[in-house]
Amino acid sequence: MYISRLTLQHFGKFHNYDLALSKGMNVIYGSNEAGKTTLKDYVIGMLYGLKPRKDADRADTYHRYQPLSGEGYSGEMTIRQQDKGYVIERFFDKDGAEALRVRELPETGEFPISEDDIPSGDASLNGRELPVLEDGILPEEIIRPSMLAYTNTLCVSDQGASYSSRLAELMRKQKNMERMREDSPPHMNTNKDNRTIMGVLDRLKLTEEQKRQMDPQLRQILGFIKVLFVFGVFALTVLVIYLLPISGYYKLWLIVIALAVVIYIWLRSVIRNLLRSGKRRKARNDKQSEPTAYDPAHEWTDMSTQVSDIANVLTQGSYSDIKVDDHLKLQICKDGSHTELAYLNMGTREQIRLAVRLAAAKEMGWNSMPVILDDIFGAYDDDRLQEALKYLADYDSEQILLFTHEKRIVDMLAQMESEYHYVELK
Repeated sequence: MYISRLTLQHFGKFHNYDLALSKGMNVIYGSNEAGKTTLKDYVIGMLYGLKPRKDADRADTYHRYQPLSGEGYSGEMTIRQQDKGYVIERFFDKDGAEALRVRELPETGEFPISEDDIPSGDASLNGRELPVLEDGILPEEIIRPSMLAYTNTLCVSDQGASYSSRLAELMRKQKNMERMREDSPPHMNTNKDNRTIMGVLDRLKLTEEQKRQMDPQLRQILGFIKVLFVFGVFALTVLVIYLLPISGYYKLWLIVIALAVVIYIWLRSVIRNLLRSGKRRKARNDKQSEPTAYDPAHEWTDMSTQVSDIANVLTQGSYSDIKVDDHLKLQICKDGSHTELAYLNMGTREQIRLAVRLAAAKEMGWNSMPVILDDIFGAYDDDRLQEALKYLADYDSEQILLFTHEKRIVDMLAQMESEYHYVELK
């Protein structure tokens, strides 16, 4: 996937701002407060949505980029993925409500495509509108990892290349799911399972994340509706039994059986809630007891190899033996001894963390997304910066968006005779 055009109609300082991008390396140059981080956050908002946190003040991302004109957030992003083009449009009002529209562009062979490129009167060239998912989620045709995966791997902010411990948890879950699919008997067809009545009911159930995001009053209303539904079905069953042309003895037994079924359903719901609570407590305890040091018994061999290879390039051979466990804890080996990341200088720490991020994206197959780097090279010396730029130019991703205020990066790319698309923010 790569982005061919950004149109910021109302977003922060930008108003009707249009930016064309290309495949490969893109350097977006600008001084402090020119809007580099704003553009980076806009890309994330277009991919994953942008909503205010319920407990947030004006410092959160949504309020930070409130348009000065008072208009609601809105804009477009044109992307190309697997020889297909898509236009993503998002609209945000002042209350945080969001509207999303996605169009699949016709095969014109030319990207980026703007509305001006479409001849008037030819509605077919507007492209096919795709059905969007609930809660502002892009259609399944547009492949992307979760926001957590993206912002902790290929999207690096100006705060540094450190990553959340939740990244390791996400990687473990995905690896376990892949392992379960590989170990499943070939005769098991999950699509057929999903067509059963139980499969349909499971799809209708809310996930834990959806329940957490739901308004508390709405949650209570839904709970009350469930109770009414169960007792309504029970009352209807009793009425049907009462009308049956059988003796009162059998009617009584049928009512007792129906009551037992209701009690069973209620107890099963209570037990499930207790089990979920136990799992959540266990997850919290596991998180609190997360190891603080590298565990050799749980080394990720493939991940260790990839991190070592990337770090070897970024540090110019200074660190080429790095062990990674399944909590992304590191053991850094050099000259026969081990050291911790905290004992290294800032530039080296950033280079090794970037190596972990890039390796994780490759390991999990998330590197189809654009690599976004927001002023992350401040602690790099010139030699290691040059190696980093060379490596990124060859990284297995269709697009690099490099936001920087450093003129030396532009000069270095010119000296290296690297191909790149240059944008200067005023």
